[in-house]
Amino acid sequence: MTFVLSQHPTMCHRSKFCRLQAGLPGLLLWLCGFGAAFGIQSAYAASRQPVPPSLPGPPPASQPCAGLTLGQGVVPMAARAKPGLGRPYKSVYGATVERITDVKAWNGGQNGVIAPMYSTVPAWNSNETYLVLYQTKGFAKGSNVPARYLLFNGMNYQFIRDLPITTADVEDVYWSPVDPDILYYITDYGVPNGNWGPVLAQYSVSRNSSKVLHRFDGPPVTLNQKVDFGHILYLSWNNADKQLIVGIRAQAGYPHLFAASYNITTGQAGPWKKYASDKDWTGLQIAPSGKLGIIGDRVVDAVSQAVVRRMNTDSGEHGDFGVLANGDDAWVSSQFGSSIFSSVPEGNVIVENLRTGQVRTIVGKATGWRYPGVGSHISALAFKNPGWVANSIVGNPSGLGLLDSTILLANIDTGQVCRVAHHHSNGSDPTTHPPGGPQGYWAEPHVVISPSGTRLLFASDWGGSPDVDTYVVTLPGFRP
Repeated sequence: MTFVLSQHPTMCHRSKFCRLQAGLPGLLLWLCGFGAAFGIQSAYAASRQPVPPSLPGPPPASQPCAGLTLGQGVVPMAARAKPGLGRPYKSVYGATVERITDVKAWNGGQNGVIAPMYSTVPAWNSNETYLVLYQTKGFAKGSNVPARYLLFNGMNYQFIRDLPITTADVEDVYWSPVDPDILYYITDYGVPNGNWGPVLAQYSVSRNSSKVLHRFDGPPVTLNQKVDFGHILYLSWNNADKQLIVGIRAQAGYPHLFAASYNITTGQAGPWKKYASDKDWTGLQIAPSGKLGIIGDRVVDAVSQAVVRRMNTDSGEHGDFGVLANGDDAWVSSQFGSSIFSSVPEGNVIVENLRTGQVRTIVGKATGWRYPGVGSHISALAFKNPGWVANSIVGNPSGLGLLDSTILLANIDTGQVCRVAHHHSNGSDPTTHPPGGPQGYWAEPHVVISPSGTRLLFASDWGGSPDVDTYVVTLPGFRP
């Protein structure tokens, strides 16, 4: 049984609507003997062989909204008991929803969580043959459900094995956008049979082994510093030179940090730059082009970190990097209005062109929707179908209002929007009616779109239960 070394969601500080910090430090779990102390009889004990990773994968759908009920009318969430494992049903909009995990049954009746890592972290590999989810006890008191990454078949959702990796934080693990066999991850604790200390590593599914790509052991990084990906916004997947570039953060005592880019393809690191502002704590995040990035409220050069301009939207809200039809990088986010950004349109899907600064409303008051629902997360990881993004919204967990408990698709070029399902999760906000569930942060849906843009993952406590499981939404245009 393998454990990751953190249960801290690094994203909670990103939004005023995320009120709860999660978890027990993963190092404590690691010191407990990699699971022997828990005495868990895991339903995952029998490891399965991985599938061949050379398959082409599902083709992107030219019209992902085809076959779904469109429009802006209020469609209340239908009362529905939690579906059984592997028992698909049709959503009120026409998509197929299926529960693919059973955390309680698989862990001896103990409460826990199996969920996507985060909306901006790929769950599927590049050809969608594999799927990675994260398991934790979350906030379940008295539960000994272990923290670990779980590898599944990406097409039929059968469990394969635990991943033998340790990470600096839950979200510090990225599938390669080009090699379906490879995961990149960052850890403060080295790799098996490798050097101790902060490293960027590569895990091969077919070999079931890791190797160190870069060891962060020189100034300004020291062995006692935490090194991670910062605020998790994936890596450059639309680079004209086919280079994979990622942002690195070395924490130096809040709010002090050092930030640099690292080119995985060439093995070269950019210069470190020091920051000491709360707004910059997210670190350097690299846009899909690999040319631009964001740190704090500025658009910067991805390597030198020279400031290009100030952001015109609040980069402190939940969002993700997307790509526009002309190839420009975009910041796709939810915007709620503030004294600083009073001129920014309010909405659940607002797009800022990183090159020009132009801002456009896709889902918001200006396009006939409503004031944005809280608990909103964006996933723009459909790198084989750029322009399409997914958005999960909690709003009011009753699901009675427009966009409450909703998962939707939006095209940031054409402006087309379609709702695909209700997620039935109470989320984390204790002020809603009904209030957020006992798993708090872990019950936020955190929708993740697949590379082809034809499937979506979300987490749900299904009406406020102490168990959070993962569900797949399959669009009518999905073709295996």
